[in-house]
Amino acid sequence: MGECPRGDLRASETSSMTDSISPDPLFSISDRVTIVSGGSRGIGKEMAAEFARRGAPVVVTGRTAETLEATVSEISDETSSPVRGIVCDVARPTDISRMVEEVIGEFGRIDVLLNVAG
Repeated sequence: MGECPRGDLRASETSSMTDSISPDPLFSISDRVTIVSGGSRGIGKEMAAEFARRGAPVVVTGRTAETLEATVSEISDETSSPVRGIVCDVARPTDISRMVEEVIGEFGRIDVLLNVAG
């Protein structure tokens, strides 16, 4: 079998890719309705914030209303994207169904799902 060639990316080339929003619309997440399960803290919170910074409407889910409210407030204060929190325990199928119905009811669709909940 042949080897898959690796690109030779230098730090200067990769920094321009990570420091800006992709100019290629194929990879744009702007206006992509995004759900981040387990997004009220830790890596989920950071992922939710980054999607919002890049123009995605974000729905953050978690089990604790107070933590969700604080996260939504923090992300909303630093971005112009819509950010909403929904209490949802992903171990409960009824919570998941309710959350999906709420998201579709408000945004009309779901484009991206990040499962960060442990």
